[in-house]
Amino acid sequence: VSFVMNFIPFAKLINYQPMYVAFGFTDSQPIFIGLIIVTMYILTPLNT
Repeated sequence: VSFVMNFIPFAKLINYQPMYVAFGFTDSQPIFIGLIIVTMYILTPLNT
């Protein structure tokens, strides 16, 4: 259950352009930065 609750939001948000723009990446969507943003700032409340 925990895996599904982490994987679905990650899959939806990894290509979400407004998230990258909010963090200052207007021209590109670096995958490593997306991984850090999603896991550190968005999925952390789900894991606590």
